[in-house]
Amino acid sequence: MKKLLPILLFLSIGCKEQYIPPVHSTNNTYLVVEGFINNGQDSTYITLSHTFTLNDTGVVQPELHAQLTVEGKDNSVYPLQEWGHGQYGATSLALNNALQYRLRIRTTAGKTYLSDFVDLKTSPPIDSINWKRTRDGVQIYANTHDPQSASHYYRWSWQETWQFHSVYFATLQWLNDQLYPLNSNPYYTCWDYAASTSVLVSSSTKLTKDVIYEYPIELISPGSWLISVRYSILVKQYVLSEDAYNFWQNMQRNTEQIGSIFSPQPSAARGNIHNVADSSEQVIGFLSAGTLQKQRIFITPDQIPNWEIGTYEVCDEFDTPLDSLYFYLHAGYNLPVDQSTSGPPGALRVNLSANTCVKCTLIGTNIKPSYWP
Repeated sequence: MKKLLPILLFLSIGCKEQYIPPVHSTNNTYLVVEGFINNGQDSTYITLSHTFTLNDTGVVQPELHAQLTVEGKDNSVYPLQEWGHGQYGATSLALNNALQYRLRIRTTAGKTYLSDFVDLKTSPPIDSINWKRTRDGVQIYANTHDPQSASHYYRWSWQETWQFHSVYFATLQWLNDQLYPLNSNPYYTCWDYAASTSVLVSSSTKLTKDVIYEYPIELISPGSWLISVRYSILVKQYVLSEDAYNFWQNMQRNTEQIGSIFSPQPSAARGNIHNVADSSEQVIGFLSAGTLQKQRIFITPDQIPNWEIGTYEVCDEFDTPLDSLYFYLHAGYNLPVDQSTSGPPGALRVNLSANTCVKCTLIGTNIKPSYWP
């Protein structure tokens, strides 16, 4: 029996074949509605797009030139403007907290969609956005509470901004096939942006108080160049109805917690938006409305213990004589950095590197955000 064991082990691990489960593919594409009706000075954003099949290699298709309005139960109507790329909105809406509101969508194909009427939910203030250095990086948290114990269901989104430098500070520039001094370098300091894509929801219904303490918002991995100069995150907080919370929690399970036999099984995430003429058509999305809260924090690398500052690219530098500059620079893959000190005395050489290592505007923008220190 002992001699048979290695043979059985070999057979069990050595004869695996790839199994691709059959997937029933359809040509159906469903309307996806993302957004929040914001009552107040902050803008309302609604994004319309379409789902695509598993084997589709294309990009997300926005729904263009639709007509969107916010409607109150008092028959008030607030049109939303098209802002491009499937996004619609209004800079501010002055709504009545005592009323319910819904969203109406009419597409260029002539289809009309309506959301259910929803209450305007008012979010309590964010108590704080804090962070901790962990072995996994920098973990950012949200904290809030409602002394009236009327909120219970919360959702968050975030927008992050980071300042960074080019890997090399250039003192020379290549212009019209000539080398010139770069007296003021506008390509060394830049900013870039990203927005949350994960579903971030939590509930206090099982607690004695309506308190959310250190809900994990975002994790920045060790050595990330996002915190190489200065990093900022703007966190937005929303209060949901129980139905909206159940929808987002279901979306969270379907998109982030599936992958093993112990994970929750996928299920349909039914929203509150419907095709007026065809109730059987599935529409992805859940419309909520109310007043949000937001808070911004900044983090610099000197605040983080044992933080190794990374760069966005591994950049090599090489030098070349002047008569070879055209060969290296005319295609635009490299840029000059500064004068080289290598080579024989009296022979002028120039240090070069990949263009993305010298010109940060190829990665981000050199326009400083208005909220930046």
